[in-house]
Amino acid sequence: MKNLMLKLRQSNSHPKIKLLATIIAARLKPVNEYYKRLNERDKQIVFFGGILAILMFFFLVINAAYTFQKSLEKEYTIIQTYKADVEFLSKVYKDISTLTPNEFSPVEINSIKNDLAAISSETPDVQLVDNTLTINIAQAKFSDILNLLQQFRKSYGLFVFKARVTRLPESGYVSFSASFKVNTQNGQ
Repeated sequence: MKNLMLKLRQSNSHPKIKLLATIIAARLKPVNEYYKRLNERDKQIVFFGGILAILMFFFLVINAAYTFQKSLEKEYTIIQTYKADVEFLSKVYKDISTLTPNEFSPVEINSIKNDLAAISSETPDVQLVDNTLTINIAQAKFSDILNLLQQFRKSYGLFVFKARVTRLPESGYVSFSASFKVNTQNGQ
C-alpha cells in the first residue's frame, strides 16, 4: 500500500491526481494503522471480508448494468413495434389517398321506378326536374322506406333534403314523399 502511494506521489502526473493521492493517503492512514495492530487471524478475516465486499460491489454494478441493458432492449423492441405500426399506417394512408371518390350509378328514372316497385304495390310517382328528383309513394312499409333511403345513398349517392312521411291507419304503413338533389355528375 505504501509503495503504491509512494509511486503515485513520485509520478509526474497531473497536479489534481497528486492532490487526490495525498487525500486518499491521509484518509487511509488510520485504517492502515488499525490493520497493522490486528493479529494474523483478524487480518485474514478483514482481507477476505474486503475481497467479499469488492466482489459484492462488482456484482451489484454488473447486475445494474445487465438490468439497464434489458430495459433498453425492451424499449428498443417497443420502439421497433411503433415504427412498424407507423410504416404500416403510412402505407395504408398512401393507398387510401390514391383512391378516387366512390363512383355512384347514374340516376335514371327507370332504375329508380324498379327500386320503388319492390316496396310498393301501387305505381310510385317519380319525377326528375333539373337537379331535383321527387318521389311520391302512396303506401309502403316504413322499414322498407328506410331501407330504400339507405339503398339510394349507397347506389346513387342521393340524400334526402326534403321529406314528408304520413302514418296510415294500417299498422307499419306510411305514405312517403321526398326530394333529392341530384349532382350533374350523377345525373343524366
